[in-house]
Amino acid sequence: MHDQATLRRIRRHAMKDIGFQRRRPKKKRNISIQLEYIEDLTSSMTSGHDSGYASPLLLSPAPAIGGGSIHAFFHLPIELDDIGKGLLANIWTSDYSISCQSAHRPDWFMTGIADEATFYQVLANSELYFEVLCSPQRSQVGQETSLSMYYHQKAVTLQRQRLENVFKTKVTEAMLGTAASLLLYAEMSGNADWWLPQQKGMLEMVRAFEGGLAALDRNRPLRAACSWAELRGAFVLDLSCGLPLPSWWQEEYDRGINGDHGPVILWAAEDPGLREEFFKVFGHVPQWLETLDAVATLAGVVSSRLQKAPGIRQQQDDILLWTDVVAHRLLCLRANDTTLSLDDNQRSILEACRLTFLIFIAVVYRCLGAHPYNTTILIQKQQQRLLRSQSVDWGGLGKLLVWMELIASLEGASFDVMHVPKDTLQQWLLEQQLGLTKLLSHSFNLASVKQVLWLPELFDLKVTAFVKGEWHSEWIKKC
Repeated sequence: MHDQATLRRIRRHAMKDIGFQRRRPKKKRNISIQLEYIEDLTSSMTSGHDSGYASPLLLSPAPAIGGGSIHAFFHLPIELDDIGKGLLANIWTSDYSISCQSAHRPDWFMTGIADEATFYQVLANSELYFEVLCSPQRSQVGQETSLSMYYHQKAVTLQRQRLENVFKTKVTEAMLGTAASLLLYAEMSGNADWWLPQQKGMLEMVRAFEGGLAALDRNRPLRAACSWAELRGAFVLDLSCGLPLPSWWQEEYDRGINGDHGPVILWAAEDPGLREEFFKVFGHVPQWLETLDAVATLAGVVSSRLQKAPGIRQQQDDILLWTDVVAHRLLCLRANDTTLSLDDNQRSILEACRLTFLIFIAVVYRCLGAHPYNTTILIQKQQQRLLRSQSVDWGGLGKLLVWMELIASLEGASFDVMHVPKDTLQQWLLEQQLGLTKLLSHSFNLASVKQVLWLPELFDLKVTAFVKGEWHSEWIKKC
């Protein structure tokens, strides 16, 4: 055989075989894959019963975002050790005594896995969630741990490296995603002094983003994650939002308010006298009455869903978006707005009502998987308003005043929201309990106060315990 080309091919194949034989075998990596989601779907399909998931078994894992304990099929931007895997598992757990991070999870998780720095911060946020829910005091503020600070510093370092060249490069989606996750961390750790600069920085990035909000809307998960991060912090600090809500949130709200969720429920419809008195005071502020009707309708929908399924955290995006819009409206509505023709007495009543409705919305948020939702500032501001209630002419709105005191008391009894010594908290609760018991016995009965606005599935157990002075019981702490 003298054909040189044939000889070269033979030698090449021979050397290739020798090379394969001499190569060391690759280490086999055992990957633990949780198939809870697939098993649930398979069992529901075989049994013929709907398990609550919106679609059958899918080949792509992408539609399963937010659907349960599944993460093994996603490409993650970093390698995870056992600790990181545990934090990631907490994000997807269905055990809400351990973690409750399902609100807008499809948005911020998809944003997180798209970038290394953002994903580090997602893990830091997961550690804060875990710390809050496991704290014996059931505080609404997460205390930073060495683990949360470790991942947080990694995210901050990477973000700073990118921002050093921000004048030479454009603002990227990765920068915005990290800014939104950092904003959530500041809010959950109760660091208001850090949250405000973070919010300012994120808003400046949005303005500098090429194409502005219109371009950002094309990345829906990122756009929603930015709005959700700002809305949470603004809610906790009682501030107006700088970002408008995503257009599809408003569209979902419009569909609901126009009857897709059932008939509109008028606020205080069961007590026409109270509604009439309220209309006399605020009839010239139609946006205020419309907002109250929206809250009442939202409460009716949540109550209906809770009656059908006590755990409504999963697959309730429609109600969550509706809650976002209502909360945004309450934050934008301000008693000191000079465009509103209100006297000082009317402004005092409006502000006390607005703060109480925000506290009420916080309870709905927790029911929908947004936890913790810190109401410390809201309760403190509301109590300051109500302490001056003697100088306010409530007219025929006395029942509304009792309702506001009751909502604040139930919130204070459920969590350590006052951040005061235990003895001081017990004294405040005792005074609230005695005062409300007296009012409910002589001036108003509890059934009539519930006509103002109520969620029996969330409040009935608590109010029974509170009237008896049993706010120290463990089960009253359940949200």
